[in-house]
Amino acid sequence: GRRPELSRRFDDLPGTFTAAIYPEQDDAREWADRARQRGMEVLINLPMEPRSGDAEYRRAFLADALPALDRYRPQFLLLSAGFDAAEHDPLAHMNVSAEGFTWMTRQLKMAAQRLCDGKLVSLLEGGYDLRSLSECVSLHVGLLLQPEGHDDLMAMKAGL
Repeated sequence: GRRPELSRRFDDLPGTFTAAIYPEQDDAREWADRARQRGMEVLINLPMEPRSGDAEYRRAFLADALPALDRYRPQFLLLSAGFDAAEHDPLAHMNVSAEGFTWMTRQLKMAAQRLCDGKLVSLLEGGYDLRSLSECVSLHVGLLLQPEGHDDLMAMKAGL
C-alpha cells in the first residue's frame, strides 16, 4: 500500500493525480480526503473485491480510471506496475490474467499517446509468483517497447 511518508510528500505537489486500483486502504483514503478539502481531486481509489479478475479490472478502467485521466490531462504517466493481482500470486487474492494485464498496459499506452505525447514511465512495483511475474512483466515491457500502431494491429489479430 501507499507509504504514509510518500503520501505526505505528494500532499504539497499541486496537480498531482493518482488513479489507484488496489484493495482500499485507510492511508490512501485519508490522503484523498485531505486533497479534496483543498479543492483537488487527485486520487481515484478503486477498491477491488477479493478474486476480482479481468472483467472487474476492465470495468474499473473503462468506468473510472481512463475517464479520470482524460479529465486530468497529465503531462506524463508514471505507472507503479504491480503484478501482485495476477491469478497465481499468493498475496493479493486476485485473478487477473496475463491477457488482462496486457489489456491494461495497452489502454495506458494509448492514453499516454493521446494525452501526453506518449510520455510514460513504468516502474516494477510488485508481484510475488515468479512464473506469473515473469510472464506479465515480459508482456508489459514488450508492449511498451513496440512502436506506435504496431500494438494495435497485434491486438486486433489476437482479439484483445
